[in-house]
Amino acid sequence: MARQARHKKAVKLNLSEHTLEVNEKRCDLELFDFREIEDWVRQLTGSRTYQYEALKRTMIYLWGDVYKNVNELARENFKKKDSIQRRFLSEDNFQRHLPLPDKLSGVIHLATGTGKSYLIFAIAYLSVVMKKIKRVLVLGPPSTVIEAGLRDKFKRLMEDPKLHSKLPPKYRHAPVVLLDETRPAEDYGIFIENINAIYNKDKNAIGDTLFSQTDEVLVLSDEVHHAYTHLTFTDTDLVLETKGKAEERHERLWMKFLREERKIKRHIGFTGTPYNQDEYFTDIIYNYAIPDALGDKQIKKINPILHTESEDPGREFTQEQAFEIIYRTHLDNRETYSYPQAGQPAVKPITIFIAPTQSVAIKKSEEFIIFLGAQLKKADGGGHPDSYYEGLARDKVICVVSRLAESEYKQKLDDIESLAEPAEFIFAVEKLSEGWDVDNVFQIVPMQERVFNSKRLISQVLGRGLRIPRQVPHPAILSEYPVVTVTNHEKFADHIRELVHYVTQCEVYLSSATLKPESGLKRARHNFTLFNILYTPRSTLVDKPLAEDRAQRDLLLLKPQTDNLKATITYMVTGDKKFELTRTFVTVEEVAYNQARRFSLRAFESRQYAFSDDIQVNSRVLQAEDIRLVIRGAMEAAGIMGDRLSLENAQAIDLYFGQFIGPGKQKPKRESIPGNLTPVKTAEMDRTSLRVSEVGKDVSVFLSEDYETEVGADNLFALEYLKAVRGKYEEKQLELFTEPSDDFMKKHQDHIRFFYGYQAPYVVNTSLFKTPQNLVRVTSTPEKLFIYELIKHSRYVQAWIKSRDMGFYAIDYEYFRKGKDRVRSSFNPDFFIKIDLNRYVRTLQDEGTDVQQLRSLQDQGFDSIIKVVEIKSDEDDDETTPAKKRYAEEHFAVLNQKLQEGAIPAEFIRDHGFIERQLYTFDLLVPSQYGAWFSNLAKGRDESYVKIMHGVKAQGEGV
Repeated sequence: MARQARHKKAVKLNLSEHTLEVNEKRCDLELFDFREIEDWVRQLTGSRTYQYEALKRTMIYLWGDVYKNVNELARENFKKKDSIQRRFLSEDNFQRHLPLPDKLSGVIHLATGTGKSYLIFAIAYLSVVMKKIKRVLVLGPPSTVIEAGLRDKFKRLMEDPKLHSKLPPKYRHAPVVLLDETRPAEDYGIFIENINAIYNKDKNAIGDTLFSQTDEVLVLSDEVHHAYTHLTFTDTDLVLETKGKAEERHERLWMKFLREERKIKRHIGFTGTPYNQDEYFTDIIYNYAIPDALGDKQIKKINPILHTESEDPGREFTQEQAFEIIYRTHLDNRETYSYPQAGQPAVKPITIFIAPTQSVAIKKSEEFIIFLGAQLKKADGGGHPDSYYEGLARDKVICVVSRLAESEYKQKLDDIESLAEPAEFIFAVEKLSEGWDVDNVFQIVPMQERVFNSKRLISQVLGRGLRIPRQVPHPAILSEYPVVTVTNHEKFADHIRELVHYVTQCEVYLSSATLKPESGLKRARHNFTLFNILYTPRSTLVDKPLAEDRAQRDLLLLKPQTDNLKATITYMVTGDKKFELTRTFVTVEEVAYNQARRFSLRAFESRQYAFSDDIQVNSRVLQAEDIRLVIRGAMEAAGIMGDRLSLENAQAIDLYFGQFIGPGKQKPKRESIPGNLTPVKTAEMDRTSLRVSEVGKDVSVFLSEDYETEVGADNLFALEYLKAVRGKYEEKQLELFTEPSDDFMKKHQDHIRFFYGYQAPYVVNTSLFKTPQNLVRVTSTPEKLFIYELIKHSRYVQAWIKSRDMGFYAIDYEYFRKGKDRVRSSFNPDFFIKIDLNRYVRTLQDEGTDVQQLRSLQDQGFDSIIKVVEIKSDEDDDETTPAKKRYAEEHFAVLNQKLQEGAIPAEFIRDHGFIERQLYTFDLLVPSQYGAWFSNLAKGRDESYVKIMHGVKAQGEGV
C-alpha cells in the first residue's frame, strides 16, 4: 500500500506554514490580561481583523510570560510544523538560523499598505501605558521621512479622544512622552529615531542616556528587512556580513546593535518584505501577506505584462514607443481610477519609474520630459513654442536622486496625492524610501530586470503601489477595483511572473532537482560528470578572398508603410490590450545623403549602374540625386506617399545600395579559442520550478514509482494539490476514458502509468527511469516522446539527464537573423545520455548483436559514451537550428580531441579519482528520426563512431 501524503487537505501554499505560532492560551493572566485593552484595540483596528489578531498575539508574546526567548518559541513550532522540519532538517539547524536567538524577538509581516505603523504605535503606547516597560525605542532605517511620518502618526493617535476613552480608567492618566534626539532619555518615553542617531549618539541629546538607569528597553524595528539583509543563510548558520558598500554600513550596524546591546531583551520587527534575497525570515510571528490582503480587498491587484505582439515581430519597441505604452496606460489609469465625486476627481493616479542607478534615473527622466512635452503639444494643438510645453512636462516629472529629506522635490513628493500638485511621474532608484507611503500609484515601470531580481526587491517595488486610495468610499472601490500595472519588458516577463506568483503565493509549484549522492536514494547513483570547454573570444582582421561577381538585385523593393504600429500586450490580470504606436521615420533626403556619402568614401570604380531602364549612371560616383530618384521610384511602386521612410524600409535601401559598393580588402574575423576543460556535474545542476497549473497542458512531468521518497514533501503536497484541482473522476466520466489514448501508455502499462486520471504526470518503473532528477519536466510533445523511447530502451543506457533551458551546459553559436544581422547566443542541449561501454557491449552480445564498432572504441581505451541530443519538432523552421547543429558538432569534436589529449584538469582527477575516458556524440533529432536513432542504439551503431575512430587513428599515425 502506498504511503499516504502527510497533508490531509490540499490548499495553496502559504508563508504562514513557516510562521511561528504563539500559544496564546498559555498567557499568565496575572501578568498580562489582553481583555483590559481589548476595547481600545478594537477601536484602533476597526474592521481590520488582521491588525487585531497581530496586536493580541504580539502583546501576549511580549508580556504574557509564555516564552523566555524566541528559541523556546522556535523549538515548540519545530516539533509541530512539518514545513519547518523540511526546511531546516534538524531543530539545532533551525535555531542556528534565528537572528536574535537569546532575545524575546520576532517579526510581524504585514503586506505594504495594510497599516503596519498602527501596530507599531499600539505596541509602543500600550506597553508604556500599562507600565510593562519604561522606555520604548522605535527604530527605523536612515530615513527621516519614516521617522517624521511615524512621529506625526503617534502624536495624532495619542491625542485621539475616541481611543483615549476606550482605555481602562487606571491607564487614562498614565504619563507617556514622545521623544526625539533633541531631548535626553527619560522614563515612560517613546523614542522614534533612525539607526544613524543611535550610532551618532555623541551628536544628539540621547547620548548614552537611552540605556542608563533602566534595566531594559523595548525595541520596535520598522522596515526591519534592512537589518536582516546582511544576514547570510548558509547550510548550517546565519552569518552577519562584515563588508559591503559604505551606504550599507548603517544596516549592518543595526543588526550588530540588536545582537550586542544587553538591555535589549525584547524586540519586534515589522516589514512588508520578509525576505533576505529569496529566503523567508525564520522568526515571523504573524503573517498577513499579499494574498491575504488581496482576498480581504485591502490592496490593489498586481498586473504585470506577460506577452507582447506587434506587426514587426522580432523588432523591439523604440524608446519613443515604450514611452507611448507607458503614457497611454497612465492616461487610461487617470480615466478609470480617478473615482470622481461631485464631478471632480478624488484621486490623481501617478506612474513611478524604478531605475537601477541614479544616473539612469536622471537620463531617462530627461528623455521622458522631452517625450511628454511633445505629447502635451499634440493634445493642445501646438499654439505655443516647444519650450512652453517642455516646461509643463517638467512640472509633471520628479526625479528623486537623493534621500527624500534632502531632495529639492521633497515638498512635491509630500503633496503628490494632491490634485493641485501637477506632478504625475516619478523617477527613482530601487530604494525609493520606505515611509513615502502614498495610495495613488497605479503604474510601476521597472527599467531593468535587476529591479525585480529577488523576492525582497519585488516586494519592495510592488509595495510602492499596493495601497488603496483612502479617500474613496468602499462601494466605489468595489465597483472599479484598483489595479497597479507593472509595465515591464517582455524579455523578463517569465521571471517577473514567477517572482510575483511566489510573492503573492497565488500558485503552487513543483520543483525539479537532482538527487544528491549522499541522500542514499537509489536513483542518485545515476549522477555523472560531463566536461565543457572554456572559450576565449578573439577578433582579428583577415584578408578577404578575391571578389567574385556578386549577384545583384535589379530593383529596390520597399514595403507599404503605415503611420502607426499595431501592438497587443497581454497583462496578467486585465488580459489583452491593443495599442497603436507611432512608427519611427527618417526622411528621404536623410537616407539619400547617407547613401551618397557611403559611395563618396570609396575608391571610384569605372562602371555602369543600371537601376532601371530610366535610371542609369555611367562612369561616375553616385550622387544623392541619383539615389533619391531610385528611392522615389521604389516608393511609388510600393504606394508610399510623402517624404518619410520607415526604419525597415531605410534598412532595405541600405542593403540594396550596399551591393553596389566594392568590398573592402579585409574583414573582421571573430572566433572563440578553446581553452581548459571544466567539469560539469549533474549533481550540481540548479533546480527548476514549474507551476502545477501548467502540467497536462503545455508541460509533462515524469516521476519514478519511488516518488514519495524522492521528490520531497513540498512536491508531494503540490502533487496532492494537483489531484484536488482536477477533482475526482465520476463513473460517467471514466466510461469516456476506458483506456489511455496514448499508444505508448497502452503498450507499456506494466512499466508506466498516469499519476491521476489520464493526464501527466507519468509514473515510471524506478529501474527504467535512469535519471538522477527527482522529477523530469518537458515542455513539448517531441521531448515527451523522446523520454518514452529512453524508457523503452533503458537497458542500453547507464544514465541520462534532461538539461535546464539555461545555466547548465551552454554552447555558444551565432547566426544571421533573417540573413542580415549577426546574432550571438547560446543554448543548452536537451538531453545528455551516458552509456557504460563495457556493459553496453555485454548487453548487445547477449542479444546476438554485432558489436564490431563498439569493440573498436574499447580497443582505443574508451570507457563511456555521452550522447548529447537536441530535440526539435518535425515542423521546425527556426533559423537558429542549423547554427546550433553546426556549432555543437564543432564543439564536441574539439572536446573529444582535448579528452584524447588528456586535458582533464589534474586536480580534478586527483580529488575525484576520475579515470573514465569519455567519447561525446551530438545529434539534432526530430520525432520522425527517433525510430532510426533508437534502432541504431539497439544495434550498437552510430556513424559518429566511424568518424571519431578515423580521427583517432589519423591522430595516432600523425596524419
